[in-house]
Order: sequence, then structure tokens, then C-alpha cells
Amino acid sequence: MPVGGKLVLKGGLKVTSTGVTKKKKKRKEEELTEEKKKQREEERKTQGGISVMSNKSYEEEFSLEMSKAKEGKAKAAPWSSGYKKAPEILHGYDKKVKGKTAEERLDMRSAMKSDKFCK
Repeated sequence: MPVGGKLVLKGGLKVTSTGVTKKKKKRKEEELTEEKKKQREEERKTQGGISVMSNKSYEEEFSLEMSKAKEGKAKAAPWSSGYKKAPEILHGYDKKVKGKTAEERLDMRSAMKSDKFCK
């Protein structure tokens, strides 16, 4: 048993204490044309928050809730939610959130709810 050395099998496989690690292949980067860049950007915009059943975004699906959030309605019943304007910099963020990703949009919607138990 070799001490301090590395055991390398044929084909570049390395043996470690946890098992055999395979040699990683390098990925080839594609050259993106302007059309492909635009197409990918369109796909990213449409992917975020669209319901499969109704083919609507979250804002379209729950338009009543979004209108309450814009107006800043208070709670009408104990089981309902109160709404207020979200702060510019949300909790856990260092800069202003613009809602580019689905996680950011979800954080923005939850910040609009003023109830501490609805978040």
C-alpha cells in the first residue's frame, strides 16, 4: 500500500478514501448569436411564474390579491391578510430588488403582506 501518494487507475480515474472519482470532461462553450441571446431572454421571461393549467402569470391569476396589495388594504376578517407597500430594500437583501428571478418576485409579494403569520 503506497503511503502519501495518489493511486490513479487507467483512464484517469483517481482512488480516494471515499471511492473512485472520475475525471471531469471540459464543456465546450457555444458561441451565441444575437438571435439566440434574444430567444433565451424571451424564454427566461416567460418561464418565471406561469401557471400550466391556465397559462397565466401569478399577477394575472390572482388579480384581486394584486389589486389589494397595490391599494394597501387592511384586514377585513381575522383569517384574511392585510397589505401594505413593500420596502425598497427587503429583509435579507443588500440592494433594491427588481423582481428578475422567481425568488425575488416571491419575496416582494410576501413583503407586501403586513401580517406576521402570513409570510
